[in-house]
Amino acid sequence: MTPSLYSFNYVCAKCGISPRTLRRYIKEGLVSPSYTEEGVITFDEETLERIEIIKRLRYELGVNIAGIDIILRLTARIRELQSMVEALEGGVGAQKGVHQDRGDEGAPCLRLLGREIITVDIQD
Repeated sequence: MTPSLYSFNYVCAKCGISPRTLRRYIKEGLVSPSYTEEGVITFDEETLERIEIIKRLRYELGVNIAGIDIILRLTARIRELQSMVEALEGGVGAQKGVHQDRGDEGAPCLRLLGREIITVDIQD
């Protein structure tokens, strides 16, 4: 199934942002458009969701553009690490002394050879 692609103007209207704001998000690297063979900018559904997150951080929480960039990068890294942890838990990890339980403060954590590693869930 081919993913839906949306035009620049559609994304602005759908997300309630100005063309100038979307251009700034692109310039700052907060969103990455795709380009058709004709050079037309398009965006996928994931980008629309990302813009909604950016809007929430910017307008509801007052985070500046640099802060948004850091938050998005850290969130992506956390998700990446969570996937690695889940892979360890499901396979080789169980054989190598890796297990999940509650840490000293009651937060979900992962213990690797007796060392506590706290995992973080990103929830809305």
